[in-house]
Order: sequence, then structure tokens, then C-alpha cells
Amino acid sequence: DPEQIVALLNRYFAAIEPVIRDERGIINKFGGDSVLAVFGAPVASEGHAAAAVRAAIAMRAALAIFNEGEIARGAPALRIGIGVHTGEVVAGTVGSPNRMEFTVIGDVVNVASRVEGLCKQFGTDLLITAEVEQEVCDLFDVRAMAPVSVQGKSQPLSVFEVIGPLADRDADSAEEP
Repeated sequence: DPEQIVALLNRYFAAIEPVIRDERGIINKFGGDSVLAVFGAPVASEGHAAAAVRAAIAMRAALAIFNEGEIARGAPALRIGIGVHTGEVVAGTVGSPNRMEFTVIGDVVNVASRVEGLCKQFGTDLLITAEVEQEVCDLFDVRAMAPVSVQGKSQPLSVFEVIGPLADRDADSAEEP
């Protein structure tokens, strides 16, 4: 039922928007059942890649809570895929005199979308590119995935599954005898 789908998406978007905003991200656009969130634009910010990964991890937690409510309503749980990439984009307001909107344009946006699409293939919910991994390697526990070819790229892409913050792994190992 279209009305139920729209209501479901609105509830989901309301659940994840605050965690994106909490990490200084902005939702650039909603596209059907997807969200394009931007970190470090329109004003460049130090640590934007780490903020994006923290927001993605928080989205996992928000989704778990959201799904509890959906299951209680008799609805199925949702699954998500998140792709994070970093690099230079063109950021600005585009449109016509009657309708303007802020947007980001560039290969970085396309790669992030391709990486998000790889989540199903790898059976995970959060993948980052090598460029992001280089910026956040001391903050997050990651697992290298097999390099993969994606549309629009001549060389295979190196991607990493994000397990969680390194502190979580350190805390778990500290409890072991």
C-alpha cells in the first residue's frame, strides 16, 4: 500500500536524521528509500570522514530501536546498507530562480552510491572506501573485503566493512582473562 510505504519511510527517516545531525552531517536529499548525507560541506570540516562513520554506526543503533517498534506493530524489520567515501566535491546551490536546492556533485557522490550498493553483495550494512579507511584507521575496527569492480571505475575498488569503534574491541578484549 503506497500510503503505508510512505508512512514507513517517514518514520525511518525521522529515526535516522537526528544521528546524522548529531555528527554535523546534513541530509542532502531523500531519494525513494535512500538518504544522501553530507559531512564537511558546505563548509569544510576537519574529521568529516570520522563523523560520517560515527553517524553510520549510530544509524545501526537507531535502526535496531526502530525495528523493535516496527516488529511490535506487526511489520517486518528493515535492513540498510551504508556506503561512505570521501574526497572533493562541488557543493553549492543549483536550480532555477523559482526553485533552488543545495547539492553535492562529483565522482565522490557516485562512488559512495556504488559502495552502498555493495553492502548486499558482501552481506554487511556498512562499507567504507580505502580513502576513508586511511583517515579513520586509528578509530574504527575494520575488515578488508575483496577488491571489487564498480561501474565508472577502471580499477577495482578497495572497501572495508566497519565492525565498530576500536574502543569496543579494546573493551571486549580487556574483559577476557
